[in-house]
Amino acid sequence: MRVKYSALGAATALASVIAMGAVAVPAQADTPTSRVAAVSPSISPAAPYKYYPDGTPSQCGYENLCLSVWDYTKNQWKVYSLKTCNKYSLSNFEGDGFFDNNQTKGTVATFYGSSGNVLRKSTAREQGSIGWSPVWSVRNC
Repeated sequence: MRVKYSALGAATALASVIAMGAVAVPAQADTPTSRVAAVSPSISPAAPYKYYPDGTPSQCGYENLCLSVWDYTKNQWKVYSLKTCNKYSLSNFEGDGFFDNNQTKGTVATFYGSSGNVLRKSTAREQGSIGWSPVWSVRNC
């Protein structure tokens, strides 16, 4: 009987110490399951990109479709320059961003949703803001 009493006493004492704040217990926010790691936006096939701090205008070269997306891993704008005619798959493009269709006059860029549905078309020379979350792919030509 003495062992049961000691274990119960120890448990009660530990609970009292925790309640008084004498033992540091990690908050739920510090547990690994509650943290979400940021992932850098990417594009396939690969395309050249540059980083720009917030508030710094980017330069979109002639004959390019440029896509600006916020990269939470760097806290900067990641700006892709799409020159080679292709359909590009977007990964981790989230939130609001920008596009700059600086291709040859009349070239149409198309933005597609998850099922291949057309979300938006842009005829060069056009610039604009865009919500990236529903955009899954882009054809620049």
